[in-house]
Amino acid sequence: MRHKNEKHTAYFDVLDALVKTAECALCALESVSLKRYFDGLLYEMVNDPKVRSELAHSKGYCHRHAHMLLDQSGAFGTALLYQDQIEAFRKCLEGFSVARSRYVAGRGERAWSAHAGCPACRIQDESRKRNLSVLCKWIADPDMRAAFQKSAGFCVPHFFVAVEFLKRPEDCEFVVQVHREKYADLARELAEFERKHNYQFSGEIMGKECDSWQRAVKMIVGSRGLF
Repeated sequence: MRHKNEKHTAYFDVLDALVKTAECALCALESVSLKRYFDGLLYEMVNDPKVRSELAHSKGYCHRHAHMLLDQSGAFGTALLYQDQIEAFRKCLEGFSVARSRYVAGRGERAWSAHAGCPACRIQDESRKRNLSVLCKWIADPDMRAAFQKSAGFCVPHFFVAVEFLKRPEDCEFVVQVHREKYADLARELAEFERKHNYQFSGEIMGKECDSWQRAVKMIVGSRGLF
């Protein structure tokens, strides 16, 4: 029987992401979960009746995850999955008459929009909750705490989710204080980046601040497609 405080795979996944990710570790973990999901979907499950039925019921993926699916470049699998969505909309059009009234047109749009939640959103939500639960459970652990202090911290959206998950005030204060320091560091890097763009200092070699402008955007809004 596993001890409830045993360090399992999820612990090491979070620890590894904190150590190796130059940006928000929670964004990185969610992106990996979604990539694995879409890889498995496109190369192993596109003909699974249950998968096809679930996706038909949801009328495809939400906007964010549909574009993430396209990024996987799984042309054949995507064609199979979205053939179902195109056929479903064709059937919707068969009974659609704008001439009858604006009400009928609006009702058709509402009927098409009424669908089950996006399957990829569910996968992402499960990943987010799992990673945050692990982080909150082990935040006082010396290894986790040290990795967290050395990490880039969380993007703003993940920060606010994380502080909601934390139960103990001392853990919350630790996380907040780390983020005060991380965002102060990023602000200094941006200032240095801007300074070196002044013609008086343009001959100075860029250091780690060279990509601070890109990291700043990602830290404010999270990684592409996650929020």
